Amino acid sequence: MEIILEISELEALHDVENHMKITRKWRGSGFKFAIDDFGAGFISLPFIAMLIPDYIKVDRSTILQAVSSEKFRKFSEDLVHAIRNYSKEGIIAEGIETKRELEVVKDMGIDIAQGFLLGKPQELKRPSIRYSLH
Repeated sequence: MEIILEISELEALHDVENHMKITRKWRGSGFKFAIDDFGAGFISLPFIAMLIPDYIKVDRSTILQAVSSEKFRKFSEDLVHAIRNYSKEGIIAEGIETKRELEVVKDMGIDIAQGFLLGKPQELKRPSIRYSLH
C-alpha cells in the first residue's frame, strides 16, 4: 500500500525549514507527499522547486475557472506544463465532478484526477496508522 501525505499550499508557506525537515523524514520512511490545493493560495515555484513533491494537486477552483474560461484554460495549461518539472510523480486534478471537467483536465495535460465523478472517498478498512513527525 502506498501512502501519500498532503501539505496544503497555504500550510506549506508557514515554517519552510520545518516542512523541509518533515518531508525528508517522510521520504526516509518510504512515504510520498503532495502539495494540496495548488492554485488556491500563493505558493511560489521556487518553493515548490525546493520541496520537490511527489505530486502537486491542482485545486478544484482552478479547474472550474479553466472550464468556464478559454483564456484561463490556456493559462492553466501553461502553468501545468511549468509545474510538471517540479513534481516527481505527476499532477493531480482535484474535485472532478462532471465529464466536462474531466475533458478539460485532460486537455490541460493532467493525467491523474480524483473526485466524485470517478468515485466517492472510501473508508479506511485497516486500523489507523500513527507516525510521529517530530
